[in-house]
Order: sequence, then C-alpha cells, then structure tokens
Amino acid sequence: MKKVFLRLVGSIAIALGAAGCTKFQSSKTVTAPSTVATPVPGGASNGTLVGTWGEPQALTIPSPASCANFQWQITSQSPTAISGSFSATCDGGIGLSAGGSGNLTSPTTIDLTVTGVALVAGAPVCNFSLNGTGVLSDNDNTLTIPYSGTLRRHVDAPPAPPPAPDPVPPAPIIGGPTDAIDLNQAIILNSPRDFASWPITTKITALSMGPNGVHVEFTKQDGPGRWPDVVPPGWGGPLQYTLGMALNINGQWYLSTVVEYWYGLPEAGGPPSQFASNWFYDPARWAPMTYHQPQPGETIGFVVCEGDCRNNPDGSVSPLRERSQLVLVPMPPNDSGNAQTFRLRR
Repeated sequence: MKKVFLRLVGSIAIALGAAGCTKFQSSKTVTAPSTVATPVPGGASNGTLVGTWGEPQALTIPSPASCANFQWQITSQSPTAISGSFSATCDGGIGLSAGGSGNLTSPTTIDLTVTGVALVAGAPVCNFSLNGTGVLSDNDNTLTIPYSGTLRRHVDAPPAPPPAPDPVPPAPIIGGPTDAIDLNQAIILNSPRDFASWPITTKITALSMGPNGVHVEFTKQDGPGRWPDVVPPGWGGPLQYTLGMALNINGQWYLSTVVEYWYGLPEAGGPPSQFASNWFYDPARWAPMTYHQPQPGETIGFVVCEGDCRNNPDGSVSPLRERSQLVLVPMPPNDSGNAQTFRLRR
C-alpha cells in the first residue's frame, strides 16, 4: 500500500486567496481507479498515479484556517497526462469541489490545474482556479504541489425590488348622467324650489372629502364652456357655483345647496366631521339637517348648481338655471390625513 502525506502550508487560498504547499498521500493500493472519468487521450486506468489521494487520519493541521479531507481522485493516466477530480472540506463548513488535469513533464514532475467552486451554507458561491507543479518523491509515494491561483467570488445580482403595491383605486361614485335618487321626492331646503326640474348640463366626475373641505370636479368647471361667474347682491366679488348635499333622515331625503365656490377655489366646507355644524347650523333654514351629522359609511349625496343657489328660493342668482346630476358616496371614516376621493363609475 502506498503511503504519502498531505500537509497544508498556509490556507488553500480558496477561502482566503493565499498561496500554499500541499502534499497528498495515497490511501489505497494503486491497482485500478475506484471510479473512471473521461480519460485523457491515450490514457489508461492502471498508471502508477491512478488512485485516490487523501490525507492521513492522524494528520494535525497546523493552521486554524487549514482545510482537511483532501482527495485528488486521479482516474486516468497516460505517459504524459493525468485527469481526475479534487475535493476538500475547510474550516467554517466550506466545501471544495473541483476538476483537475495535469501534464507529466518528467518522470517526477506534473503540471496541475484545478478549477472548481467553494460552497458555504448561506453564502455566495466562490469560484477558484489553482495551478502548480507537483514533484513526486519517496519512490512515488509523496506528491508535493506548491500552487498559486485566483479566487473569484460569485456576486449574485441584487434582488429585484418588491413590486410596488397596486394603487388603491378611488371608490366609485354611485350615479351617472342622471340623478342617483329622485329629487322630485326630496324635500328642498333654502334652495331654488324648482331645483329638481333644472336641466342637467354638466357631470360630476370626481369628489374628495378631507380635513380642508370638499373638492369637486365637473365638466363645466373649466374651459371655454365653463359656467360663468355671477356676483350675488351685496357681494364684492363673483361666484361660479354652489355645492349642495343630500341626507337621508328617517327614510326621507332632504337636499340643500349650501357651500359657495368662486372660480379656482379648490375646496370648501370644512372637514366631514363638522358637516352638520358648518353647513346646516341654522335650524330655521335647514332643520332637520341641522341635527343630523352623517356617520362613517353613511350614504350621502352631492350636487353642484350654476351661480349662487344658497338662500335663493326663486333661483334668480343662477341665470342659466343649470345643475349637475346628484351623486351618492359613502361618508369617509374620518377627516384626518388624506382626503377620501371618489370618481364617477364608467
């Protein structure tokens, strides 16, 4: 049985990239390879180097960073070449696996190349390549291989960022080109008495309720065909439209056009939690709406009219006598933070 030594002078350079000197000792009688790989051209399986080369069990590794359980499985040998596989286990649970080949440049020297990977649980793959000239001595029982090589860490592509969450679509407005409820059945308070019969010439497309008030969008708000400005009696400036609200109180719908907007005013009316106190504060004009504060989730209605419809029972401060459809939306859960936005259902 052929006996040789395996000794690591310094780290194998797989994990640390340093150079070293390795000796292998055969652990079996070299009569035939334990496994057969693809032979080198002209190679045979009964050469003097064919066999499993490994470290003795009693070998003491001098360095904490040293590797153990080296095996250089030479599976084919010709007069000028050898081939096989290489494996080892290093400190820290590093597993080495490689393929190797060599050229016999003389009866006692072998030029070797080993290329493979180092694997560590939970860490990236580390690719390495080692080159060295081995020298046979001790009647071919000892193979000493000073080596040098490269260490290439496998860098995974950075993980793709998680997909952005789908934006929460605005809640749909309940309604369309016509009123969501029959305004002829509603009780009109402090507004034009014939409001239900006014033609619907514009359409509410979006509505937001937030801490600063109600923002509404409709098709005659801007552009060449927008509703014209009017100056109510006693006012020093113009208004463009009035926003009204509808409430269902004990099964009866009530409607009043209350909040006046001039052209370009983004929002008005205060937070939803103060609709009753801000919009319908005077029971002489708005009871029972004065005493009804809509609760979160309650269905309420909105409508816009041309000109100033507040305190205007005959509609005289609305020269066009036009309005939008009445739409229904749920009362938002609170009036802090971002506004609750609704858009017309297509």
